[in-house]
Amino acid sequence: MKKTFALIFIGVLLGSTLAFASVKMFSDVPNNTWYSESVGSLADKGIVSGYKDGTFGPGKNVSRAELAVMLDRTIEYIENGAVLSSSTSLAKIAFDSCGPLSKYEKKSWFSGLDSKYVAGNYGEDSVGAPYGEGCLSLDEKLFIFIPSDFAQAHGCGRIFKYDITNSALSKAPGNYCAVEFGSRVGDYVQFSGFINDGGSACKEYSGKYYFDGNTVDVSTKSC
Repeated sequence: MKKTFALIFIGVLLGSTLAFASVKMFSDVPNNTWYSESVGSLADKGIVSGYKDGTFGPGKNVSRAELAVMLDRTIEYIENGAVLSSSTSLAKIAFDSCGPLSKYEKKSWFSGLDSKYVAGNYGEDSVGAPYGEGCLSLDEKLFIFIPSDFAQAHGCGRIFKYDITNSALSKAPGNYCAVEFGSRVGDYVQFSGFINDGGSACKEYSGKYYFDGNTVDVSTKSC
């Protein structure tokens, strides 16, 4: 089975979710091909990953093992909250590549976010650079970020969600440390952090931040 036809099969399972383009693309998948949007969307969801050299191999045959992995990831994506309908779902939100807060400071809505953060007395007098990090939805309606406060400079920060449309700011509850975002999979984005750099008390945190519900699922280990 060719990889491109395998993508069509998986695309039927995912329904309308393939309408959301990804920021990730492979070196051998031109942007103007009939299957490029599907490849990019599935890569963004973690269903396909390509090869170590950055290629996808669209003309190669799919083995039973590869197809099993793709189907398993598809099922996991659906079970984690993807909605196979035309209704709005946070699981469908497409994000740009996450980056430092300085990447977003010139956005028209950022000053409003800063005011909300200051008014909430979360620890510092601004969201600000240099240590914070954020992820902005492509429609610029939702912003996920780790602010640059004193704790963040030492690896232990908190994750916030800012509803740009309604100017609503909320903090994810729980006992966790966050310093940077990782890849987005389904309805969550991965994050990592640490506390007490060095020594026996040092702990590393890794977890998942869920857009829907503004919650985290975190695990820890010794540094």
